[in-house]
Amino acid sequence: AARLLVVDVDGNDLVDYDDILAWNRGLDSAKYVGELSHLDTLATAIINGQPDESLAAHAETAFGNDRVTLTSNFGIIEMETLNWDAPISAANFLSYVNAGYYNNVIFHRTIDDFMIQTGWLELVGENTVNAKTPNDPIFNESRNGVANDRGTVAMARTSSPHSASAQFFINQKNPNNSFLNYDFDDEEEGYAVFARVLSGMEIVDEIAGLPTSRVNGIGNDVPNEIVLIESLQTTE
Repeated sequence: AARLLVVDVDGNDLVDYDDILAWNRGLDSAKYVGELSHLDTLATAIINGQPDESLAAHAETAFGNDRVTLTSNFGIIEMETLNWDAPISAANFLSYVNAGYYNNVIFHRTIDDFMIQTGWLELVGENTVNAKTPNDPIFNESRNGVANDRGTVAMARTSSPHSASAQFFINQKNPNNSFLNYDFDDEEEGYAVFARVLSGMEIVDEIAGLPTSRVNGIGNDVPNEIVLIESLQTTE
């Protein structure tokens, strides 16, 4: 079987966290907010020259997946984070989830045959919202090779590639939003996928199909009906 060997990228005479995260991913451990200790088994496997299939198993064990339940006034959406494919984005998202950041936040942008987006505005009155203050932006992991297919969850950002923080969207278009992917030919950053929907895409479709309007201070494609995240939390 093929053997995957990671070189000493930073020249410190060790195959360490920086080398592992940089391996085919262009990541930086200084920007990784997960538990670095989770990489120990994977580091050992790589150092020992494990074959592809063993390495994949170690990666799954090291990072695993976290199940997250989004309960809205339209229904429940179950999701699973992709902790190995997008370690920075997934850990960032889970830190917001565990802090209760998304509770009482609305979906402020919904476009049928495209996506639904949230993570910015908190409902503070019957028809009143307040912009939430996110943490610092994170590194864009769009080059991880995970496509913006229907049912995947990706980080929202501005035109600046590394500007994503708390906002995310669920890809609703069938079969995909391929134009959001990293362009390997032109080396143009895309939108980093970090999770996928396990169940509840019918809820996503219903939300995406709602009538929308332009709202001053928010923008276009704001659903006329409040779509509220009642809770967003990790589940067993």
